[in-house]
Amino acid sequence: MLRLIPVMIFILAAFAQTAENPPYIKQCSRSDPKLLDCLRDALHHLRPYLATGIPEIEMPSVEPFVMDNLALQLTGGPQGYRVNLKNMEVFGASNFTVKSIKLSENNKPFEARIAMPKLVIKAKYFSSGVLIIIPASGSGDFAGAF
Repeated sequence: MLRLIPVMIFILAAFAQTAENPPYIKQCSRSDPKLLDCLRDALHHLRPYLATGIPEIEMPSVEPFVMDNLALQLTGGPQGYRVNLKNMEVFGASNFTVKSIKLSENNKPFEARIAMPKLVIKAKYFSSGVLIIIPASGSGDFAGAF
């Protein structure tokens, strides 16, 4: 989901024909022979705006990216191991690099693959279930760097 945020903003505004684009938009033309380079530059241009948010389009900051709840089930069945992360904050989402861009079919402007060199996650966790063959449960603070 995080990798879609810059793409969604760009899709909404990059191809708009206006007299004056807002500062967070770097406009690209489909007829530009270097369109892929322009799209890559436009996505990189968005990074600082994503970090702080874009109030005029009601885009909140992605630093940190906040999720109220993330539920994971690591094994199936009624005894499966479950982890719930609450009040999760993800730092580093705006520090992405565009790895590749492909012009799409199916009426989509383009597809982009991005990499985030480091994500730091902080949350409260609650877990329960059977892990391999051992019953396990717990709760507390979760912190991870990926």
